[in-house]
Amino acid sequence: MKGFVINGNDVNIVKYDETNLATEIPKAIYSVKYNDMGGFFYLSKIDDTFKIDENVSELTEKRASKVIQKYLDSSKNTGVLLTGLKGAGKSYIMKYISNSLIDLQIPIITISEPFIGEQFNEFIYDIGSCVILIDEFAKVYKDRDKQNNLLSLFDGMYESSKDNKKLFILSENNEHTVGEYFIKRPGRLHYHFEYDRLEEDAINGYLNRFLDKRFSDGFKKEIIYETNFIIDLSFDILKAIVQEINMFCTKETNEELEELYTDLNIGYTKNRKNLTYKVKVLNVNDVNIKLSDTSLDIDTNDIARGFWVNYNEDDEVHINPNDLKIKDKNIILFVGTDYKLVIEEVVETTNEYDIKKLLAL
Repeated sequence: MKGFVINGNDVNIVKYDETNLATEIPKAIYSVKYNDMGGFFYLSKIDDTFKIDENVSELTEKRASKVIQKYLDSSKNTGVLLTGLKGAGKSYIMKYISNSLIDLQIPIITISEPFIGEQFNEFIYDIGSCVILIDEFAKVYKDRDKQNNLLSLFDGMYESSKDNKKLFILSENNEHTVGEYFIKRPGRLHYHFEYDRLEEDAINGYLNRFLDKRFSDGFKKEIIYETNFIIDLSFDILKAIVQEINMFCTKETNEELEELYTDLNIGYTKNRKNLTYKVKVLNVNDVNIKLSDTSLDIDTNDIARGFWVNYNEDDEVHINPNDLKIKDKNIILFVGTDYKLVIEEVVETTNEYDIKKLLAL
């Protein structure tokens, strides 16, 4: 068949197969694409649903239910920001929410290219009610100006309603790469779920499924306890631990478990000592700070989890682990949005004779 599209003074002839004409998008997962030759956006189907583990954690189920209810009950757009450690559950809850809404006939739209502009906004609006996923948001939209160009889309530049509303879900490992206009703006992104590490119920659920049944419940508790000494606990790390335990653990002793954790490349810090660092440079808001006491006694965990540096008696600056730029031998550099910090580990020095001897080897 053919039809006529009248746009102002312009008339376009459109030919189409009537059997392929639909009044709404079938429930599925789609990716936004752009046709350079034709100059138009379109959707490309990826799959019917996301393939995920059915053993959902209690926290994920609670957060997902909250988001879904908020979106369904609202007549406006709803936004969710997921930030934190890679492999700690951000992608899982994104897929879990999506699958739940696919069951309610709501299509899922993924954006993996930095599209912006009025034509793009109109295209998204014309889709109707849907879920918009942008995984690794700051990786897709690296430029802050392009991030800011999305604000009109999030804010409902086009009128939203019960029949045409969006659920925006953004994930990003590093919160500081997300523009300031997305943070602490509940009118734009209503929820912000932070994933610093795996929750205990998620760990327990994984152990119930994959840990050999020969191990006792008491030993399982010890396994969970020892994960508290892992700086960035993710599903990848937990998988490695369980595989190692299933293969090598025979005695169910603390000594055996600690040795196993220590040998793995997982950032296990239980047996590491406190370190002393000397502050070489502290610059806050472009002002070099002189400290009366330049020594810092911090645990190994602090380097990975963050710590505070006090200055001018009543002032302090938080050192974010995501701001770590250089860790070379015993020199560490942090560069944040409003500070720079260079610290040097205080180590025992070798006498001159020993240095010459070492250099001669």
